[in-house]
Amino acid sequence: MALTDPFIQARLRLTAWYLVILAGLITGFTYLTFEAKDSAYVRVYTVVKSYSQDQGKLVELNDTYAEFNRRFKHRVLIFDVGLLIGSGIIAWWLAGKTLKPIQTMMQTQADFTANVSHGLRTPLTAMQLQLEAFKRTHKPLTKPWAKLLNDFSVEISHMTRIVEEVLILTRIKTTILKPDKAVTELNQILNQAQAYIKPLAVSKHQQLKWPMLKQPVRLAGNFDQLLQVIMILLDNAVKYTPVHGLIKLRVEPMATKVSLVVDDSGPGISQAEQSLIFKPYYRGRQSTGVKGSGLGLAIAGEIVKANGGVMEVKRRRPQGTSFKVTLRRIKVADAK
Repeated sequence: MALTDPFIQARLRLTAWYLVILAGLITGFTYLTFEAKDSAYVRVYTVVKSYSQDQGKLVELNDTYAEFNRRFKHRVLIFDVGLLIGSGIIAWWLAGKTLKPIQTMMQTQADFTANVSHGLRTPLTAMQLQLEAFKRTHKPLTKPWAKLLNDFSVEISHMTRIVEEVLILTRIKTTILKPDKAVTELNQILNQAQAYIKPLAVSKHQQLKWPMLKQPVRLAGNFDQLLQVIMILLDNAVKYTPVHGLIKLRVEPMATKVSLVVDDSGPGISQAEQSLIFKPYYRGRQSTGVKGSGLGLAIAGEIVKANGGVMEVKRRRPQGTSFKVTLRRIKVADAK
């Protein structure tokens, strides 16, 4: 049972709300009990005083009440603490019972999505293979046929990528990661990401600035997942940065954290859209004419969250967008 599980977090919050309500009721009941006790004592003291002028008896009555009050407070405190502990256990159980149908429904939905994605991958792959085989066996092709088959191939590849992204997003949402158990070397991520993005940037004559780390930097997180985050951010940077534009990857190491920042020189993202771009299938106004599914940033956001990190976005001046991913840093001694 990991605290990164959204259902565990929801159960904790719901339990906390139950306890807040119960604590309020217990506090109110305790206050009324003490008020009733004090009021009863005042009435008793008034009656005794009206029938007896013996100061010794009145002092004895006060002393007896003081001792009774001390014991009463002690017992009420023990009772309230025990009631809160018992209520906490019951609240945790009730929260689990309340959230169980929702968890079951979401798991069923995730399983359905995964099954559909798996089912679509097979025919799409078969169609792609048949197209490639047709191209090889029917050479030379006329220009109209070549263009038609190429368009088919591009669209099939696009659909395949969407299916893959849906499947990845579903897996992330239904998998509990334990970032504290995984250690990733940042240099390895940077090397693989550079090998992936450099040809894409060169094809658009874009300038690519890459960081040079003087010493090893270790991160808490899954290597493949974090690599995918950087590749998604860099891929978006290439898509939205114009020809001859600048893409810059920066590393900002701190004592306990490391930030990876991807800056592009594209049209930028408005303040109003910055809270929407991490939602699945959302595509901003600046994405007109740019191929994509609207799932990349949603996947990146979920991965970063699952690995215990934080992702931020802001608009750069005079133009461009900056994505910042902050992750926990692992010291060499901790890694051992």
